[in-house]
Amino acid sequence: MKSNLVISQKLYEKFLATNFTLSAWQNINISNVEELFSYIIFKINNYNSKFNLKSIIVGNTKDKRNMHTALIVDEESSFVIAYVFFISPGSIARNMFLSQQAYSGIHNIFNKYCVDSICNDIFNKPVYIINTNEDDLQDSKIATIRGSLNMGLHYIDIINSNSFIPFNSLEEYNQELIRLSGSINNNWFSIDQTTKKVTFHTGRNRLKDGTSDRYEFLSRQFPALKLSYLNGYESDINEIENNENSETVNSFINYFKKIYKS
Repeated sequence: MKSNLVISQKLYEKFLATNFTLSAWQNINISNVEELFSYIIFKINNYNSKFNLKSIIVGNTKDKRNMHTALIVDEESSFVIAYVFFISPGSIARNMFLSQQAYSGIHNIFNKYCVDSICNDIFNKPVYIINTNEDDLQDSKIATIRGSLNMGLHYIDIINSNSFIPFNSLEEYNQELIRLSGSINNNWFSIDQTTKKVTFHTGRNRLKDGTSDRYEFLSRQFPALKLSYLNGYESDINEIENNENSETVNSFINYFKKIYKS
């Protein structure tokens, strides 16, 4: 099998506008788009040689709303093999890292293909996160990456050689979010260890207003919901259901209903 990576025109333009004079690029000997694309191909094939990825092309990614969505397609049949979400170059706020780039597409995949499927997975194909961002990975970004691994995503970093592991338990995830919040609780859920019950909260977000708020919500809550289910906790999402929600947040509600009420 041979495959191609299809990216959007807007993402291609974003790569063209990348400042390759930054030390982050110079340190890995990349000075232009062609060298970057060759390196991305190498990293993906090194992670999964079965893709036998040959090229990166601009084309239809089937997601007009998210420029960061890409597809790995079979070269002969054009069959979609995997979804890819790029974290593109340029400054990104901590609360938007990965959530803004990936979770708008992730919730679309779930709503379109998986909400009615018989399995408990969020995705119907492998999902890869390709980080081409130059910024350092602060603890909050690392927590987002590790949470995505709990959801079954694959993470490939182009600039950094870091490797990460999923959270081992809901309590470990909870403690990390508490540490990052600098408070005695995290903003997203609370745990009653006596009854083994998790209560999910709307967090600090305006779930019906800000787009980035909704995607940050998903990036924190989807991993917690998956961990609560796998760790045998009862889950309560009444606070979220009782708010005026969006299609984005409804994907979280639908996933809850799928795994707990199937």
